[in-house]
Parts: sequence; C-alpha cells; structure tokens
Amino acid sequence: MNPVFLIAVGAIVMSTPVHSQNINASIEAGAQAENRIGLGPVNQVAVPTQDLDKAKSFYNGILGLPLLFESGGMAFFDAGSLRLMAGPPETADKPVSGGAIYFHTEDIRKSTALLIEDGVQVLDGPEIVQKTGDQELWLQFFRDPDGNLLALMGFVARRSDTTSG
Repeated sequence: MNPVFLIAVGAIVMSTPVHSQNINASIEAGAQAENRIGLGPVNQVAVPTQDLDKAKSFYNGILGLPLLFESGGMAFFDAGSLRLMAGPPETADKPVSGGAIYFHTEDIRKSTALLIEDGVQVLDGPEIVQKTGDQELWLQFFRDPDGNLLALMGFVARRSDTTSG
C-alpha cells in the first residue's frame, strides 16, 4: 500500500490507506479500535505562518497563549493540554492549510467582542451547532494574520423562545 498524506491543521501526517468496509463494519458492530500503535493524546498542533513576529503578536498578545519558547524559526505556545507551534510552512512556495483549531471559552460573546476590538478578522456568526436541554453550543470563526481558520467554542444558556422572528 502507498502512504497517504493527510493535512490536518497545517501539519502533514502520514497515514496508510484503510479499507472503508473495515471501518464501517467496526462502527456497525460498535467495536472499539485497538490502539496497537500506542497513540496517546494529541500533544502539538502546527500552524503555518509567513511572519513569525505577527504570529507571536497574535497568539500571545491577542489570544493570550503563553509563549513557551522559540527554536529554529518556530514559536511554541501553551494552549492548555497541547502546544501550538507557529512556524514556516513545509514548503515556502506553497503554504499548507488545513482544518480549524477550536478554542474553548467560558463567555463566547465577551471573547468575540474582544477579538473584534483587537481588529481580528471575525467571520459571520456566531453559529449555533448544538442545542441541549438548557444550553446551546456556539461557534465563532475567525482568522489569524496568515489566514488560518480558528474558532471560539462555548456553551451558552438557552433562552426560552417566547418571541417569533
């Protein structure tokens, strides 16, 4: 089998193709996949940047992620249970782009207002993606200076719908 390259949040990961019928059979049977490789939790996420100083100002200065250290033209930030690494793309002539990084926030309205106040490119929203008994899960997408997609994610108390609109 030939390896497949997956792009996930700007990081290139090598994987081996898997036959979809095996995955579907496992899902239908409710089987738990064996962790034969011994993978643990995700430790680090790479975000490509063309300008490390702008990335440091954004991730540390605006988002408030503590800068852990810099090495080899990369900056490493503490993002809770994982590190966020901002550095040059794998190939300078073709930046890598990927999925979105979702940051938890206790007050999505306040966090969104602060991003706007700081001049961050905030996209339309927020978007309600889940409703439970007394809460809604809101997402607010925004972009870093290199155009990487990021999101705030937080639960908001559900209001009783007494008005029509």
